[in-house]
Amino acid sequence: MDEIFVGVDISKDFFDIAMKDFDKNLLVKTTSYKQDLQGMENFINNMETTKNVLKADILIGMEATGIYHLALYNELKKRGYKVRIFNALELVKYHKGKIRKTKTDKIDAELIADALIYEGYKPLKESIPKDVATLREYCRIRERIISKLSTCKVQAIRNLDTVLRGYDKVFDDTFCKTSKHVLKKHLKIGGIKVPVEDEMIKLLNKYMNIEKAKTKANKICDTFQNMLIVDHLLKPDIYELYFLIDQMELLEKQLTRIQKKIQKALSSTKSKIVTIPGVGIVTGATILSEIGNINNFESPTKLVAFAGLDPAVKQSGKFKANNTNISKRGSPTLREAVYLAAFGSLKTNPACKAVYDRMIARDKHFKVAMCATARKLLHIIYSVLKNNKEFYVPDYLLTNAKAR
Repeated sequence: MDEIFVGVDISKDFFDIAMKDFDKNLLVKTTSYKQDLQGMENFINNMETTKNVLKADILIGMEATGIYHLALYNELKKRGYKVRIFNALELVKYHKGKIRKTKTDKIDAELIADALIYEGYKPLKESIPKDVATLREYCRIRERIISKLSTCKVQAIRNLDTVLRGYDKVFDDTFCKTSKHVLKKHLKIGGIKVPVEDEMIKLLNKYMNIEKAKTKANKICDTFQNMLIVDHLLKPDIYELYFLIDQMELLEKQLTRIQKKIQKALSSTKSKIVTIPGVGIVTGATILSEIGNINNFESPTKLVAFAGLDPAVKQSGKFKANNTNISKRGSPTLREAVYLAAFGSLKTNPACKAVYDRMIARDKHFKVAMCATARKLLHIIYSVLKNNKEFYVPDYLLTNAKAR
């Protein structure tokens, strides 16, 4: 049976399709469909008609575009179509190979069809389990909440610099519970109330011991007494500061709620990832969900590359670079989560600690040592997930750890 190669370029509201034969001849004019149920039905009906008339097998390729390709991809898989998802990086070479640099959705659809002709249909070995896909969405919601919280804090610091410069250096976390209590009590819409040191000590003593309260109260009172005020900005910036603090408190409550959802969703997967020392509930959930299905990785080296923690090799002729950075070509979310877990593993996981100590003993930079530790942790994660067995520390490492 002949094969027809269909390239699909997807945007938020529409998707364009280009249909080619093996010789890259365009079989029909590139067509655009609306991104809704009717548009998908029209597209699939046309595919069915084409398949029956030409007696050909249809292969479909599309680029991963955040969330916008998911609905069409899922519908096509339900109908039994062979669909290959291309990473944007896989398509770069086809764009560069064009003499003319014109770029439209229709041209992109043709390029995806060309890529499918050259590289063929490569299905995932196994799809991502639904419970893991759900966990991934919860983790990404958490990531977005943290991003919003960070934005609020940056804006609030700007307002504090206008109305109470220097206050951001008083607390380690400018917007911790204690600090917000102080700000609400002394920053009023009608103006700023300069605190009395004895009253401030009593307020702070609710949150910390008396010695720390006295030291902190002195710093706070000094900041209020030496503040620089821009009169015409005072009221509006204090007004907005109240808004921002309200937003922070709401986001913090949402963060607590989503973390409970993550914990529940992670437990439903029955994954052994949290048996690895250094991997907590949130980092474990993030790592597991970003990996998706461990069976789609042939080796731990492939998983390391997916995380972008593999060295970027630079070699030409007789030249070979001695110092190279990590590639950073994979999932940034996975890379960050593994890196954070690697920090925790230094205190609790002898296998990771041994790698870190070995790198430091060779006079490697701290970041180089941490990247090596993160790679070791990924090898451990690969083994635990692949074999579905709890992690255990080898006896010789336990002996070495006790000897220290």
